[in-house]
Amino acid sequence: MSMAAVSHTALLICQTRQLASLVPSSNFILKNTTRSFSVEYRLASTRPFDVVHPFSTTLIDCLNGYHYLARDAGYGEENIIVVGDSAGGNLSIALTRYLWVLDSPQLKQPGALLLLSPWVDLGNSHATPGSSILTNSASDYVIYEPSPSWSQTAYLQPHGYGIADFNECISPASLLFGVRSKVIGSYQGWPKTHLAAGGAELLFDEIRTLREDMENDIGKDLLYIEKEDASHDWLLWEWYEPERSETLADIEMWLVTL
Repeated sequence: MSMAAVSHTALLICQTRQLASLVPSSNFILKNTTRSFSVEYRLASTRPFDVVHPFSTTLIDCLNGYHYLARDAGYGEENIIVVGDSAGGNLSIALTRYLWVLDSPQLKQPGALLLLSPWVDLGNSHATPGSSILTNSASDYVIYEPSPSWSQTAYLQPHGYGIADFNECISPASLLFGVRSKVIGSYQGWPKTHLAAGGAELLFDEIRTLREDMENDIGKDLLYIEKEDASHDWLLWEWYEPERSETLADIEMWLVTL
């Protein structure tokens, strides 16, 4: 997860080193943000390795990074763009959700969110016949693991698997929320958001669910970009053209509007 700023703006990147290394590939982002701060959060793990760092360890790490930028580094929340891809995108949403629920003048929501191929359903509500999790298995390098997967076990225990279906900080796009956008998954009052999905990735359907929920509440403050032939996290691969360059250009244009 990353946090960034335009002009006097900071990027908070909620992710490991790969996404942070992407920032220098865009001269525009370098010229128009004064700081890029990457939170290399503690990774969840389970057997046969050490059983460590389940939810909400990662959220706490990102919250600490956000507090540092907003208070210690003096950027102010309105000048912070929270950036995350894949699991980092999930954490970016969880961080914003936490701040939204906290509703404290001492630590407010960020100025904007940049979400790239976010993993937004850690449960099984989108794992149905005909869904992208199954139909895009031949076009994505990510391998679908039937539940309970190693990743689910590492992240959700000791809370139990059921928490993934109904906790908005873990699965913001779960189909089991009922009327999600008006009950648990409300995005009213959320910051401007750039959301990008690849039509060839396993997570495509759940990202579209997130888009629908967000559109209900923030409307034009959501910019949704969809690249039909892109697999998961296509921005990380320099050879993924023209989708990669097109998406970077989309992000640059979006930054101008903030």
